[in-house]
Amino acid sequence: MQGIETSPRMQGMPPPPMQGMVASLEDDLELVRSDSFKDRVAASLHRIEGTASPPAVAPCVETLHTLVQNIVSHPQGLPGSEKYRSLRKGNKGLQKKVFSVNGAEEFLLQIGFVQTELEDGEHLILLEENPAQLASTLEALSACTARLGQASISRAPSCAAPSHTAASHAAPIRAAKPGADPAREAIRRRIEADKRERQTRQMQDSRSQHKGFKAGERKTATELGADGRGGGG
Repeated sequence: MQGIETSPRMQGMPPPPMQGMVASLEDDLELVRSDSFKDRVAASLHRIEGTASPPAVAPCVETLHTLVQNIVSHPQGLPGSEKYRSLRKGNKGLQKKVFSVNGAEEFLLQIGFVQTELEDGEHLILLEENPAQLASTLEALSACTARLGQASISRAPSCAAPSHTAASHAAPIRAAKPGADPAREAIRRRIEADKRERQTRQMQDSRSQHKGFKAGERKTATELGADGRGGGG
């Protein structure tokens, strides 16, 4: 009796068309996971921008970028790479720039860090990492840093032109001069005229007192009354 040849389906293996469908489905799921990860990371960053104190946002995002960049630059398995994947929450620098900022710890949890209690305190540790997700995280952090930089420039005061507030205060002062009180203007003009008249008289008196003492003109001792003769003949 001849043996019965079993089909791929009977052997527990999907037929070739089914294998292609399974591979395509896995690719689609990976894209969905990737898009979902990007959305979660973007949402976490927007939460930091929207809820944290503005002066604390930029240092926080820059520090997060440095932390992720260190992980990418020191692949897992290399000597010393573990220290870049363990963040002690009691560290003063991290506490000030990261963990005290609303939304920052949630961001780290979103990209794969897990909370762990060790001998020296509570840590966030990255146990498993996805290179594509880390690259996507760096891209999102870079975009966020650029966005914060543009926002800072737009808020900076301009030195090239006066502000609207300054111009609005200056305008009424310039417009008030044509409508000044005529009586006050007449008094001011009279005071200025009297001042010029006094200056003119002072200059004339000064010239009359020094008449004859022109530059270069010489006087004798007799003319100056310094010849030593006594008065009264």
